[in-house]
This record gives sequence, C-alpha cells and structure tokens, in this order.
Amino acid sequence: MACDSAKPMDFTTLIAILAASDAAAAFHTARYLRAFEAGNPIPPPRSDAAHRAVRRYDTSDPEPKTLFHSKRPAPLPVAAVFENLAKRVPTFDAATGLVAAVLMLRFQRASGLPLTTAMLHRLYLACLVVAAKAHHDAVAKNSAIAKLSGVSTSELNRLEAELLRALDFRCLVTAEQVEAAVLLLTEPDSPCALTLTCSDDASPLSVCSESPEPETAQADSAPSLPDAALLQRFM
Repeated sequence: MACDSAKPMDFTTLIAILAASDAAAAFHTARYLRAFEAGNPIPPPRSDAAHRAVRRYDTSDPEPKTLFHSKRPAPLPVAAVFENLAKRVPTFDAATGLVAAVLMLRFQRASGLPLTTAMLHRLYLACLVVAAKAHHDAVAKNSAIAKLSGVSTSELNRLEAELLRALDFRCLVTAEQVEAAVLLLTEPDSPCALTLTCSDDASPLSVCSESPEPETAQADSAPSLPDAALLQRFM
C-alpha cells in the first residue's frame, strides 16, 4: 500500500515530537517508581552498551543512573530546552531539533535504557549539540551553548562525549529516519510508521542549505511507545 509519509519538518511538528517524548519519559518514570515502591529491584543492564551508559546501579535508586540524569527532574517540558536555545543559536532550528529527537531514539536503542524524566533534558541537550555539529558546517562553541543551558562547559563536553560513545559515533540522520520518527511518536498506528525504511545508502539529511557564518550565542494510560523492533529503524 502506498502512503504519503511526508511530514513538514517545522516547529509545530517538533513540539509534537517533544511532547510525545515527555509523555513517554513520564510513563517510564512512573513504571520504575511503581516497581521500586513495590520492593522490586530495578532490572540490571542487559547489554555491554547499557553497562557503559549506566554510571550508578544501586538498589536505593528507583532507576539506573546515567551521566544524563539530573539531580532532580526539570520543572519545564523538554521543548523549553529547544525554545530557549533556538532563540539564540541559529543552527538550532526545527530540522536540527528533529534530528536530535532521532538521536534520542538511537540512544535508547543502543543502550537499551528507557528514557525517563530525570534524563530527558540533558540527553536532548547533548543530542542537539551532536545533531548541529553533524549536519551544519558551523555551530556555536560548546562554551556559549553551555552558558545558555545552565551547565558548565566541561559538563556539556562530557555529555557530548558520552552520547557519541553510546552511538558509536553514528550521528548522521536521513530524512527518511526523521519522517519515521515523527510518525512513530505521533501516529504510531499509521502504516507509514511501519513501512518507512532507512536504507544504508540513503543520503544524510541536510539541515542547512548554505554554510552559515560561525555564530556566537547570546545571552496510567501508557502512551504509544516505540518497541525494540521499531527503534532498530533509527540505527
């Protein structure tokens, strides 16, 4: 069956994707918490990639802790991370934001760890930085982005390096992968979400038509969640 899967890579689409990510993270967090309160131990990391990603695995924690975990959940939706930076960093446009969302799915698949509220914001920040560097010729320095994000430069560097290791430096994203991610997170029952493929020879998504000048940044109803088979489409 043919299907018209083209979706606009605009701000509205990105906000829908990030809202779906927030909902999925909240669901995973609640599931971990229910198991923790019931006295059930958190499942150990199942793969080498998960072992590398987990920095702390303790029975006193409701979930495995990674470098992306915050000390406390951010009070704002993850879209606020993008909106704050997009106002000041021109390369953080809607297309880059969508590429970053695909990288989050790729991290989830590679590590085997579900995204939770405590890790979503810092992970998405790292994905934005990696997405911009992989798909733009020039981006703001990490020091400028860190200042806008409220983290130290050294911490942002660590987050970026951790993400790159988890992804095995596979940072290029195709237009087909973005379209599939949009459908998977916003219209999971669509046939297009299941039939879109990501061929090995697909051209990387270009999110800028020309080389920009280096910019200086200025001051318990479960949502539809991607399973392992579908996440493999973004690897």
